Amino acid sequence: MPETGPDLAVWRGNTFTQTYRWKDSTGSGIDLTGKTVKLYVSFNDTPATTYEAGVGTGWTLADQTQAATKGQATLVIPKETIATWPIARGKYEVELDDVTQFIGSVPVGRHATNNT
Repeated sequence: MPETGPDLAVWRGNTFTQTYRWKDSTGSGIDLTGKTVKLYVSFNDTPATTYEAGVGTGWTLADQTQAATKGQATLVIPKETIATWPIARGKYEVELDDVTQFIGSVPVGRHATNNT
C-alpha cells in the first residue's frame, strides 16, 4: 500500500523541489542506483500528465554509498513545466520501478508577484 506523501504545493513562476527517501523494513535507506523513478500528475480526472524523470533529468540521487543519504532522491520540476499545468488541485503518485510508493495532492497556485 502506498504511503500518503506530502502535498506538492506548486506555484507557477517557481521551480519546485521535494526530497523523498526510500527505506527497507529495517528503516535503512535502499540503494536507488539503476532504479527508475516516475512522477504522474493529473488534474480534474483528465489523463495523467507523466513527468517522467531519471537521474540527471528531474530526479537527482544523493550519494547512495553513504548510510545517511542512501535511498534519497530529490525531484525538481522546472518552472517552465509548471507553467503548462492548470491552476487547480491535482493528484500525484510517485513510482519506483513501476510500483506506486507515494500518493498525494498537487495544489497549483498562481505566482503572487508576476500573476503567471
